[in-house]
Amino acid sequence: MRGRVEIGDLATSEGRSLAFEANRLATSHAEQLLSRIQRTQAYKQALAHVQPDVLDAYFVQYVWEKLAPALRDYCIEEHLSASFSNYRPLLRIDDSLLALLFREQWRHTRYEVVASPASLRSIKHALRRYLKELRLGWTTATGNRDNAVLQDHSRTRIAVEAGEGVDLGRRSDIFWLDGSSVDPKRVLVYFSYRYPYLDPIDRTVARIRQLGMTWVSLRFGVPDKKVWPWSPGYVPSETRCAFAKSTEMVSSAEPVEGFAIARLMQLFKEVDYWRVFFRTHHAKVHYSISSSGPVIAKRIALDLENGVDVGTQRSFISSVSDSQGRRPQSVYFVWGETDNAFQKDCRNCNKSVLVSGFVYDSLFQQHRSRAMGIRNSLMSAGAKIIVALADNSFGNFHITRSMIIRFYETFLNWMLASQDVGLVIKPKRPQLLETLPSVCGLMAKAKATGRCFVVPNALGRMPSEASSCADMTVGIFLSSSVIEAAIAGYRGIHCDLTRSRWHWLYAVGYEKVVFDDLDRLLAALNQFKENPQSVPGLGDHSFILDHLDPFRDGKAGRRVGEYMGWLLEALDEGCDRDGAIARANQKYASLWGTDKVMRFADVNCDDGEFVQMTGRLTHE
Repeated sequence: MRGRVEIGDLATSEGRSLAFEANRLATSHAEQLLSRIQRTQAYKQALAHVQPDVLDAYFVQYVWEKLAPALRDYCIEEHLSASFSNYRPLLRIDDSLLALLFREQWRHTRYEVVASPASLRSIKHALRRYLKELRLGWTTATGNRDNAVLQDHSRTRIAVEAGEGVDLGRRSDIFWLDGSSVDPKRVLVYFSYRYPYLDPIDRTVARIRQLGMTWVSLRFGVPDKKVWPWSPGYVPSETRCAFAKSTEMVSSAEPVEGFAIARLMQLFKEVDYWRVFFRTHHAKVHYSISSSGPVIAKRIALDLENGVDVGTQRSFISSVSDSQGRRPQSVYFVWGETDNAFQKDCRNCNKSVLVSGFVYDSLFQQHRSRAMGIRNSLMSAGAKIIVALADNSFGNFHITRSMIIRFYETFLNWMLASQDVGLVIKPKRPQLLETLPSVCGLMAKAKATGRCFVVPNALGRMPSEASSCADMTVGIFLSSSVIEAAIAGYRGIHCDLTRSRWHWLYAVGYEKVVFDDLDRLLAALNQFKENPQSVPGLGDHSFILDHLDPFRDGKAGRRVGEYMGWLLEALDEGCDRDGAIARANQKYASLWGTDKVMRFADVNCDDGEFVQMTGRLTHE
């Protein structure tokens, strides 16, 4: 396939980023394969252990993730090919059984679908997984030095995956704890991966202890190399064994049946690991920021253990075509209206979706109190207008390396050429920015003027910290950073170099809050600099704020925390999972409004759709 070409830099004949076309194809083929899988005996037997919507989410997410890289290659090749020669490009699928199934439904004879050969990295991963399974089967370890605390089962716990850390002055995994009724002693933080937001990790562990919470390691060396990761020793894999027994007489000769059995055996192995973990630690409520990996296995494990999986929106939901099954928690909190992202065809399989507002909004006031010093420093160096820049991750998807370079070079050159422009830069991942030498060179020149401030220790800090210093925030693509700025009360502009004109923001705010041309965006900012009244509405999201966050009161974390407390209370009193969710929903609706609770039920309707029980599904 074509080397060094990133799909986001290519466009369809309508001007839409080719990355979204690849996502659409991946979704379409995943759904086609799901319809075949649903007819297998393996799928039907699995329904004894998993709800159908959750099982569908698992298969669609797995297939999508395996097909998407190959379909990106296909879209690039089709776009760049001038003629059809005897050359047959290869579409490589990282699953031999799936490659066989995909080949059966692939209609483009020019392309050959093959299974990817095992890489050294995949071999190492398989070896590590095998050794881990050996250890889990033959050793027992608590994952912490304080065994007595971990083995206290007097009350149910909330298990929280350490993903963003526990610093309440930043994005945090426990943003909901302060102001809730939950005793910190009932919170178990588990480390399954060394996320970069957790560093310095020794400070994270110290803070966990200081707050009175407990922690457990699930991965060697995280957070303490002297502690063996948690292992239950040999425990029968009950779900997997039951499924294997039910499919003993099922022939795997048909590729689709063999694929379904293989995937379900692996899924149930993961499910049983998490079942034992939640049961051992008496965890009945679970919270995590994860949207991939074992996220669906955890949801299934909690369902089987009569627990509740809780998730929250982390970023602006700009597209649903590449997010199937990525929000599968039983209970999910969103900032505001979600524009179809939780309809059945998105495969999110939630029982309840609740509107909480922007979950880190309690930090906005802290940002304002720290911003004045930075703003005064830039203005004293001559800045008349201060613009906050928010970048994004980039790669072979809709946001590319060349887009980030163009974004930064445009604004840095503008600032260097204008003696009255100041910049506040909040990089999402500073280590990625360091891979762009031309940008780093310009940034060094910009900082030397005294009119450019780069947010230090930026990883994990909120973009609204930069917005609080600025007259305008500009974020690349349909930017979560800009939405955060708007909810916090600041102006912001989406610099959409993907030209996603299908998005509703274009219909309501084209060249007011969203631009797809850098030259026209700079022209508008220059006008705004000279006379803000000459470009009324520039960066002003006030007309859609109720859509984005109907509360904007700094209490979103409290709302989520109260709900978590109600879940624990109901489970303590003997309610099952659905009863606990129903009781918590009722209290939430009573306190914050019935329109803030969206309840879904899978019923036997003629059209097979989810039925709205309370509140609204989408924005009208």
